[in-house]
Amino acid sequence: MEVFDTIIGQNVKLQGNLTNQGAIQINGQVEGQIESESTVTIGSGAMVKGPIKAKTVEVTGEIYGSVVANDRVELMPKAKLIGDVTTKNLVIRLGASFIGKSSTINDTSSEKPAAKPAYESGK
Repeated sequence: MEVFDTIIGQNVKLQGNLTNQGAIQINGQVEGQIESESTVTIGSGAMVKGPIKAKTVEVTGEIYGSVVANDRVELMPKAKLIGDVTTKNLVIRLGASFIGKSSTINDTSSEKPAAKPAYESGK
């Protein structure tokens, strides 16, 4: 079970940027950028308007903005994400809503260089 360093309560409306090295749980409303080196969880009934950058983003509520997650973005049933997603792993559960573009982060440290096409190798 994740231990959250920062919890934004259900009745809280926050305007501004939220930055934390540890995990963040949003249960209220945030208008602004959220950044964490750990997990950001958007709870049921929560709403975020603004970009999110984290290791992992788990969504049960609503996000209106771009999401960048180095590891994973997971949209639970009834989640809503309107914005672009960049992540290594994107999970969209049945019943979730996603409107935007998705891009994959490639782990280049373990990849082999791509073979050159025949027209580039002089053949």
